[in-house]
Amino acid sequence: MIKAIIFDLDGTVADTISAIREGVNLTMEQLGYPVHTDAGIRRFINHGARELIRQALPADVGSDPARVDEALDVYQGMYERTYKNTNLCYDGMAQAMTELAKSYPLAILSNKQDRMVKGLAAQLLPAGVVKIAQGQVEGVPTKPDPTAVWQVCRALGVAPAECAFVGDSDVDMHTAINAGCLPVGVEWGYRGADVLIEAGAKVLVKTPSELVSVIRRLAE
Repeated sequence: MIKAIIFDLDGTVADTISAIREGVNLTMEQLGYPVHTDAGIRRFINHGARELIRQALPADVGSDPARVDEALDVYQGMYERTYKNTNLCYDGMAQAMTELAKSYPLAILSNKQDRMVKGLAAQLLPAGVVKIAQGQVEGVPTKPDPTAVWQVCRALGVAPAECAFVGDSDVDMHTAINAGCLPVGVEWGYRGADVLIEAGAKVLVKTPSELVSVIRRLAE
């Protein structure tokens, strides 16, 4: 029985690619490297800011940890300027989460920087809809490691087996499975149904309204 829901952020709650691309490309321009399209950024995301920047850098630069650290420092400042340019959820998602929050505690868990996850959750959703918004924090491994999921489940007062993990990527499905949660894949995000199924999604939904219906059935 599902008693709580954890959501990925990028590609699940909102389309954040353009704002991420802006921050990445400002970084690349400052450092004198080639810039990227939205499609390129989609290939790089899901593993945290450092991996995003490592992949965005030219291969010879990205293979040098010190230069990646340098570029990451620049990106942190640039993305601080652009991340709130994402100001809308996917169509119907805010309404779906507001409806689900009437019956279940909700959380957002992302590999994005923690401060920015909290800022976006506050900007995108009505106050009180999400009980926890957590991003990458020092000392806690990023998804698909299950540690952060277990922390969130404890804070919500549920066992992992009582929690649905909703996401758009293979990383999210692997995270759910590693943590012992129900992996729910959304088809409107960045990876598509085939990737989600191959990664172990037990449930697929095509729209936010379908997500509400599916969760209610699973909670019966």
